[in-house]
Amino acid sequence: MRKVLCLLLSLCLLAFLAIGVSADVIWEPYGDSFYDEHRDEMQYENRFYRATADLAQYDEPGGEIIDESVIFADELFNVQYVYEDENGVLWGNCFLARKDSVWVDLVGCVRPYDRTDFREDYENEFKTIENQPDISFYADEVPLYDYPGAANALYNMIVESDSEYLPEYVHTYTDEAGNVWGELMYFRGMSGWVLLNGDISTVKAPDKERDQPIENTKQSEIDTEVTTDAAVEGTEKETTSTATAGDAADPVPKQNFAVPVLLVVAVVAVTLAVLFIFFRKKKK
Repeated sequence: MRKVLCLLLSLCLLAFLAIGVSADVIWEPYGDSFYDEHRDEMQYENRFYRATADLAQYDEPGGEIIDESVIFADELFNVQYVYEDENGVLWGNCFLARKDSVWVDLVGCVRPYDRTDFREDYENEFKTIENQPDISFYADEVPLYDYPGAANALYNMIVESDSEYLPEYVHTYTDEAGNVWGELMYFRGMSGWVLLNGDISTVKAPDKERDQPIENTKQSEIDTEVTTDAAVEGTEKETTSTATAGDAADPVPKQNFAVPVLLVVAVVAVTLAVLFIFFRKKKK
């Protein structure tokens, strides 16, 4: 009996450890040969995208279509990994109900501004938290936001009054209105930002909040080069036109040689006339 109890306790301990570790485990698409082959070229995302048109699902980037339109226009869907092919197309790897791993062409989709974007934009303003909220802070449900100033809360966090563990915030951020926010990295499967001190009615969207349209990277480079070349060509033409216009407006003055020649001829003629009269009088 003692051995059975020890075995059961060991199993419970292993299960508890497995639950704790699972929170930090990054999901990988099982049985996806393309992912396995290109693992080093994958970028972990775990971010949401919004479709701007119905999206087909592929068995691999550039491969065969599994389903023509399971992700519909204006629908949000989660992307675990992204892969950029040789043509500059960004592909997203998704976990959906019908299949553990499908691929979606992300070009034309939009990645909504999120917590990762906020961290990149405002991380230099984060401060070390001084005091963690006590249990009284959780007397009511506490809204958890993706980032300070997000339009809607992700969850309403509930913490029981007899809970042994309370949420712990890693740092704070103070917005323009003076509201203090705390970032929660993990609590019972949830993460995000909580308004620790302030007035929710004064909260505004961050100044840098922008959704990111997904483009073909190589096509964008080509378009940029064409635009740059056109701008350079336009500048050259403008310079040439300006120089030509300048020549027409302020031409180099031409020397008028007719006046000096006539003066010389007149002087010579008068001199000859005077000499002729002088010598004629002298002969007489």
